[in-house]
Amino acid sequence: MATLLLDRDLDLTRYCGRLWPIFARRTGIFSPLERLQRRGEAEEIVLFHPDPAYERLAAAAIDAVPFRDAHREEVAFAYLEGSADDLTPRFSRVVDSEPLAANRRLAGAGAAIVADLELLAAAGEVRPLAAPPAGVFVVGRESDVYLHPDAELFAGTVLDVREGPVVIAAGARVGQLSYVAGPSYVGPGTHVENCRLVAPVVLGRQCRVGGEIEASFVGDYSNKHHEGFLGHSLVGRWVNVGALATTSDLKNNYGEVRLEVPTTFLPRAGGELARVATGSIKFGSIVADCVKIAIGLRLNAGTVLDVGSNVFGGSPPRYLPPFSWGTAGARYELDRFLADCEKIFARRGQSPSGPLRQLAAYYWKNLAG
Repeated sequence: MATLLLDRDLDLTRYCGRLWPIFARRTGIFSPLERLQRRGEAEEIVLFHPDPAYERLAAAAIDAVPFRDAHREEVAFAYLEGSADDLTPRFSRVVDSEPLAANRRLAGAGAAIVADLELLAAAGEVRPLAAPPAGVFVVGRESDVYLHPDAELFAGTVLDVREGPVVIAAGARVGQLSYVAGPSYVGPGTHVENCRLVAPVVLGRQCRVGGEIEASFVGDYSNKHHEGFLGHSLVGRWVNVGALATTSDLKNNYGEVRLEVPTTFLPRAGGELARVATGSIKFGSIVADCVKIAIGLRLNAGTVLDVGSNVFGGSPPRYLPPFSWGTAGARYELDRFLADCEKIFARRGQSPSGPLRQLAAYYWKNLAG
C-alpha cells in the first residue's frame, strides 16, 4: 500500500506551501517527505489536496502521484462529500498536514531537531565535535556540537549547547562574531556571518544569514544577510530580506497574535479576510516563497506576505496578496517574475523547474485580479 500525504489546506499551512508543498518543508532537520525517504517508507507517495489543479501540479513538484489519478472513484466519498479521515484506511500510512501548521512547527522545532539528529548521525553525515578549533568557544558539552567534516567554524564563534545540540551540515560555515544557541540546524552550504541565532532555528540549504534570528525557519536558498530581527517566523524558499528589515513577534499588550488571511485557497483581489488564531503571544510573520522584502521595512506581528511578492514602499498590510508589486495594489507581472527568478536562481547555480513555473502561472492567473 502507498503513503498518503493528506493536505487539508489549512489557514496555517496554506501560505507555507505555495510553490513547494507543505510536506517538503522542514519541521526540524528534515521535512516529512525526507523522513519517509530516509526510513525507506517512500515506496509510493500519493498527494491529496482539495483543489484538483493544485494537487496535480504540487504532486509533480515532489514526484508524487496525484490522488485523483490513483483513486478517481473514491474522491466524492472520501472528501468532497465526506471526511478526509475516510481516506486513511486505504493507505499503509497517512501524513496529515494538520501537525504542519505554522504555530505547531514553531512550537515543535527544538524537539524535531533533536529527534532528526539521530537519523542524520546514524547515516554518518555529522559527528560530535572532538575539540573546537582555535578561537571557537563552546558553552556546554563539546560533544553536543555536531559537524559534517566539510563544515567550517571560524574564530570568534560561540556555540551554546546548554539547551540542545547545534548541528552544522556539509559545506556550511559559521563566521566570526556569530553566536549559535541550540537546538539549531545550519543546512548544507549555508553561511552564518556576524549573526545571532537564538534557538530553535532551522536554516535550509545555501542560505545567507546575518543580524538576529530567533525561533524561526528559513527555507532553502533564502537570504537575510544583514542587520535586522527575524523572530518566531516562517520564511519560504528563495526569499530575500533586505538590510534592517525587522519582524515584530510580540504585541505591545502581550495578547494572542492573530492572522488576517483570505477565506479561500485561491483568494480574489478585495476578497474577505478572516481572523485566524495562532494560540500564541509570540508569532512573527509568514513569508511565502520567492518574496523580496526591501531594506528597512517593518512587519507587524502576524503579517503574511503571499507568494511571489516584491515588498517595498512602506510597511505592508497584515496580509499582502500574491504577486504584489509594492504595497499599493500593483501587480508583479508573471513574465517579469519568472525572468527575475532565472537571474536569482542562477546565483546559486539553480534554475526554476517546470513544476515551479507551472505553479507560479496557476497562482498568477487565479489568485490576483
